Amino acid sequence: MNEPQLNLKYVAPVFCVTDLARSLSYYRNALGFEVEFEYEGFYAGILCDDCRIHLKCSPSPKRDQAAFEAAENLDACFGVQNIESLASSFAVAGAAFSVLLRQMPYGKEFYVRDPDGYILGFVQQAETPLDAAPNLSIERTVCSQPLMSNVRRHIYSRRAMRANLQSVHPVLGASDVAELVQFYQCLGFAVVFQDTPINPKYVAVMRDGVELHIQWADKEQWAYPIDRPAFRFVVSDVDAIYREFVESGAVRSDTSQGSPWAAPADTPWGTREFHLRDPSQNSLQFYRPL
Repeated sequence: MNEPQLNLKYVAPVFCVTDLARSLSYYRNALGFEVEFEYEGFYAGILCDDCRIHLKCSPSPKRDQAAFEAAENLDACFGVQNIESLASSFAVAGAAFSVLLRQMPYGKEFYVRDPDGYILGFVQQAETPLDAAPNLSIERTVCSQPLMSNVRRHIYSRRAMRANLQSVHPVLGASDVAELVQFYQCLGFAVVFQDTPINPKYVAVMRDGVELHIQWADKEQWAYPIDRPAFRFVVSDVDAIYREFVESGAVRSDTSQGSPWAAPADTPWGTREFHLRDPSQNSLQFYRPL
């Protein structure tokens, strides 16, 4: 006699939430999920691509949240692609990060916290398969230093003959990191990393997959403000992004004064562009070819 064939369609974790409407709003607006169904005001299913979570209006299980997060435990884990852009979009939408975007031996990851304290991990696996990395458990996110060193050596040795550059992250000097971060937020960037929660000295910001790093430096370390770098951003619509920056308050007298390209214009070298200076006098040039 043949046994019935098992035909599983999906698995969905069920989170007990205290306010269903609040949770649905968070998952829709901050994380990009859609409501798949809602039942009698106390149970709902949400969906993003083929990944599902069910939400039940019920008292949440009691746990030591601080200890749970300190151990870097997860309630659900999602495998993703383009993790930098995803982290940037979540940050802009107001997602609460419990672990900011970071590089791990098995890939890149970040964690977010929902309104009831559930921790969702988003992981982009490294190109080297996990089974090629000795003694590495996919469930363990806190690795000992010797293990991490062994994994790095193993991965790097396998890639030695096919190394490639994946991205470049300019590091901008800043005498006031908080001021500079606030300015780049006006440009639509979102914080995806900072070295400490309070008064950070090193911060990474990202927009549309473009990542900049900001590092504290004393003005004595350079010939301020003359010795400042310039960064050129290729954009799809120069005039549209200029209008966006005007509306956000980023274009003002102290950021555009003195530049012949303070407003969008066609250049003799075949581009359309405009230039700004951030509060640390770094030159930001936004352009597209004509």
